[in-house]
Amino acid sequence: MSGSTELGLRAVRALRAARVLRPLGPSRMWRAGRAARALQATPAASIAIAAITDPDGLALIDEQGELTWAELDRRVRAVAHALVAEYGAGPDRPVAVMCRNHRGVIEVLAGAARAGADVLALNTEFAPPQIAAALRGRRAAVVVHDGEFTRRLELSENGSPRLLAVSDAPGQRNELDALARAARELGLAPERRSRITILTSGTTGVPKAASRDIPARAMLGSLVTLIEHLGRDAGR
Repeated sequence: MSGSTELGLRAVRALRAARVLRPLGPSRMWRAGRAARALQATPAASIAIAAITDPDGLALIDEQGELTWAELDRRVRAVAHALVAEYGAGPDRPVAVMCRNHRGVIEVLAGAARAGADVLALNTEFAPPQIAAALRGRRAAVVVHDGEFTRRLELSENGSPRLLAVSDAPGQRNELDALARAARELGLAPERRSRITILTSGTTGVPKAASRDIPARAMLGSLVTLIEHLGRDAGR
């Protein structure tokens, strides 16, 4: 048995055990297959397929509340539209992210995948000079950030537009959430598969790329392992 076949069988068993993989009618099966083909091995594909197969299932819980798969998919489509239409994200115009863990990160990663734009994950410990060095020459379409990093981004004078994801002060507007709630969406079939570059500090303090363009099979293997460890109660 080949490695790819064995991995595929593991994926099927894990999804069945987690109650995610269910019998589908012809229409849903066709839509799920279309999403998988168009979006390939990306976060956008996983969310789109889950929204088709289990729309009312619980996708995530964070400080802002709960989201079903269908709700998360709608928000991702709206964010993808905004990244393209309002910020010009796409090939050679990456989306930089400087955030803590919350729904906004998932929405931006999946939205960038739909836009065919790469993602630059900035270390949240970066000082203004490191931020400037990380973004210099990369032509970032936008920097999505939490409110706690606003001052550092301002001091870095990197010149990229900013999009506030989570505010940390009264009166600050969650701009990413507003975009995600908009009744606009970007369709399937991005021009290219987006890549994620994780920028971290080297021994000299100069940001370096720690990971780039994770192969689809490696991403699937990691996801299958995670689902296997979550067990049969996943999704309840």
